[in-house]
Amino acid sequence: MTCLPLIGLAILLTAVSVEDWRRFRIPNRLVMGVAALALLEAWATGREPGWIGAAAVFAAMTVLYACGIMGGGDVKLMSACALLFPQNLPGFLFFTSCAGGLLACGWLGLGLARGLKVRRVPYGAAIGAGALTQLGLNFFKGLAAG
Repeated sequence: MTCLPLIGLAILLTAVSVEDWRRFRIPNRLVMGVAALALLEAWATGREPGWIGAAAVFAAMTVLYACGIMGGGDVKLMSACALLFPQNLPGFLFFTSCAGGLLACGWLGLGLARGLKVRRVPYGAAIGAGALTQLGLNFFKGLAAG
């Protein structure tokens, strides 16, 4: 992974996390930016983007959206991030799930402590954390390999 797309992705994923945390919305322009940088990174490194993984993630997340479990922005962001990980998609999904579980527990705990009924969790922050964790691992693995 080249450093410039990594920095751009870190900035965009942080912006996504903040927006979802504050407004429970993930702007399309940020998701498009993540997808564009994922495709740019794939082109710059000469590898194929994770098209099949992104399609599978989109299909699975669409079912969760139809059940009212996930938001539409979460579906799009997960699919855009999946483009980054053609070989490491299980790792990305694992780290996102771990971050999502921690976020949900904290969010629910905070809501209960304040006497609020929690109906939504800003899962974009967990998606960003999962993607940044996997990107960091990929980056440092590439440095160690030479």
